[in-house]
Amino acid sequence: MVRMVSVLALALLCLAVPAAPVSAAPAAPTPNSPTSGTQPITLSWSSVTDPSGIFGYRWEVSASSSFTTRVLTGFNDNSNPNPTQTVVSGLPNGTYFFRVQAENKALVNGPFSSPMSFPVTGSVAGTPATPTVTGPAPNAKFHPYEDFTITWTAAAGTANYELEVFFASSLDPAQTSVDAPVSGTSNMLVYGFETPLFIRVRGVSANGVRGQASTVVPVSITYTAPIGPAPSGLSPTGGTVQNLPVTLNWNDVSNPQLQGYEVWISPDPNFNNPQWELLITNLTPPSYTVDSLSSGTKYWRVRSHQGDASPSAGAVTAWSNTASFVVQSGIPKLTSLSVIQQTYAYINSNPNIYSGDPQVYLYLQMDRPAPAGGAVVTLTTSDPNAAPLPASITVPAGQADFSLNFQPGQVTSPTTASMTASLSGSTATASMTVHPPELQRAEIGTGVGAQQIGGGNSITGTAILNGRVPPSGSSVNLSSSNPAVASVPSSISLTPNYTAGSFTISTSSVSAPTTVTITASAPWSGTTVSSQLTVMPQTALVRLTLSPSTLNPGDPSVGTVTLSAPGPSPQIIVDLTNSNANAISSMPFGIAVPAGATSADFTIQTSSTTSPTSVTITASYNGVTKSSVLNIGTSGSSSPTLTGITFNPGAVNGGQTSQGTVSLSAPAPTGGASVGLASSKPSAASVPASVTVPAGATSAAFTANTSTSVTGQTPVTISASYAGVTSTATLTVWAPAPGSTPASTPTSTPVPPATASTDTVAVTRADYLVSDQLLTVVATSTNASATLKAYATSSGALIGTLRNNGGGQYQSQFEVSNNPQNVTVKSSAGGSASLAVTPR
Repeated sequence: MVRMVSVLALALLCLAVPAAPVSAAPAAPTPNSPTSGTQPITLSWSSVTDPSGIFGYRWEVSASSSFTTRVLTGFNDNSNPNPTQTVVSGLPNGTYFFRVQAENKALVNGPFSSPMSFPVTGSVAGTPATPTVTGPAPNAKFHPYEDFTITWTAAAGTANYELEVFFASSLDPAQTSVDAPVSGTSNMLVYGFETPLFIRVRGVSANGVRGQASTVVPVSITYTAPIGPAPSGLSPTGGTVQNLPVTLNWNDVSNPQLQGYEVWISPDPNFNNPQWELLITNLTPPSYTVDSLSSGTKYWRVRSHQGDASPSAGAVTAWSNTASFVVQSGIPKLTSLSVIQQTYAYINSNPNIYSGDPQVYLYLQMDRPAPAGGAVVTLTTSDPNAAPLPASITVPAGQADFSLNFQPGQVTSPTTASMTASLSGSTATASMTVHPPELQRAEIGTGVGAQQIGGGNSITGTAILNGRVPPSGSSVNLSSSNPAVASVPSSISLTPNYTAGSFTISTSSVSAPTTVTITASAPWSGTTVSSQLTVMPQTALVRLTLSPSTLNPGDPSVGTVTLSAPGPSPQIIVDLTNSNANAISSMPFGIAVPAGATSADFTIQTSSTTSPTSVTITASYNGVTKSSVLNIGTSGSSSPTLTGITFNPGAVNGGQTSQGTVSLSAPAPTGGASVGLASSKPSAASVPASVTVPAGATSAAFTANTSTSVTGQTPVTISASYAGVTSTATLTVWAPAPGSTPASTPTSTPVPPATASTDTVAVTRADYLVSDQLLTVVATSTNASATLKAYATSSGALIGTLRNNGGGQYQSQFEVSNNPQNVTVKSSAGGSASLAVTPR
């Protein structure tokens, strides 16, 4: 089962990266023709270059040359082995178009290439057949957080299935959550927010060829979904006498949320608060076993939670009918005795019981509660050394079960002990086999598995037992597969009654990564464990560069730190400082260089200055410091450059207009400055060919007109170009407002009109780079002074605050450990908007 709600966890070190620098956009790649029309089809394109470097390529496939709708999208990181090609399959026969754009390391997108058509004439032999979705029924409704299961027929030739859940009827790949691979023919889903869903599934062959998708099944996640009937079929009932433990059963209802059943047991048939004996919640199966209850007649009922009926109230069924049973009083009898070991896989993955194991319990069960004064149970053992038990225990009055924690004694060979409990002529037995303590594993550093360290440093190793060291103590022998690179002591002595012993691993300098195996062996048990350590060449900071190193005030610069060798796991942090905080509006305090990488980039945002200023940027790591000088001009420069383009509002319904504004770094010269304009989708949003910034002014406004033919959420990239610099902004066009032109339902909640107290917010981009765990969020607000924060839509967890770039434009990148799937941006002025996250 794969759940579609995930809890967002921020990384331990979360370095917010300032907004993408405004720099010239990279050129458009050139598409190359596919080799054939038989799927799978390879789409390829030319590579491009950029002064800041190419981050990757974004590609799109559409059935239309205008790309009003897309059928496939993707992003190829430039670090991939083949960044300029992708393989597609699963398309119905017909003619398709693909285009591609480049994104540089300053996070500036270049223009899309001209569309190139390609045919799809069929698929290779062995392509999976098409499955059929068998549940849920079309147009079914479910509550937020209510579980529901998607089922489909098996498809020949399928190794696994790809489940696609879209948030819009356009089936836009940017508005989808793909759950793949799924090995069976069913998958449980749950969403924590209201949304329409459009579900389909397709087979994928063992070599990755996708088959045709099933027919789309629409469903809705809504607070107003119907609530199912109460659970029924309760047993026991009718006041029957029951021995403890007693198992309560009921019929499973449809689509309960996981851990959604709630059982109430009370001595009062009216269940008057607080007259309950047990209130058990968060149950998943339709049954529950009660080990202990007081004597007398018990009344019980059950209900099911089925998600949320509002943001603050659950969708709960009515209570079931009331059932009853009787717990008898009198002298109890023993019904069972068992040994329970609370095994934790990280501590001890072996289920055996070992000498000194602290997690062993003797558990006894009686058929009725103990009387006043308690029930005295006598205990005996066949081997007091292996199973040291007290002579007796007293089960408290009113309790029918008891758990005794004890530590098995020290043995030198596997020893089986039999234990007997006696009470009022009744007996119960249990047995266990105690093993001598053995080595469980060897740890290096603070984690399990292979570790890395720079040569010349030391790291701690730990030999861990699955029991306690005998009172006489024991020693562990140690060895290294390469003592010249990583040396260890020949042995260590373990402290009695402890479960582990530590030792120091000393390493030498190496010229290449060298893996060493550290082995620990226990002479007393014959067990041997090992772990690997990779000794890396000593990593040193060798260079700090700035691009550009000379710039106008307010412009950004990209800094790059370079190491002498790939960084060790998990990452290293290079500290960053500057000599003039007044000239720098934002800059991270440090940059993380991932394991295996030799460099990392960061962004420096400059402030306005009234005179030329030089700022020294300094990077420091492991005692080595490197510096570079950033030369900043003045705000009164006579040669202005383009600094940005914004829209107010950033999202409109088709047929409405939006005011765009272009901004310069300095006043326009005599005669004004003509800024060129272009739209990526003129059919959705058109702009004039240019706008002139009057002489002496630093900005100029223009009008963007939108089309009433838009049928869904359509992001349009508007480009502004001046003096060799290109800047872009996204204007989101929704379907026309109801009553103007018939249109499809928007792909997500439309942005409400701005009011005097509420701004209009639009999320224009939400990308998650899986390899770097990097989330990019770009948004706009009609209130340029508002504070915008990004949240995980499903859980409401705060991701971080977006940087205000001015003019209502906001952008930030965040290191997060999981793709949040959908983000919601909330404004301090009251506006909010959401967008599905595109994985890359």
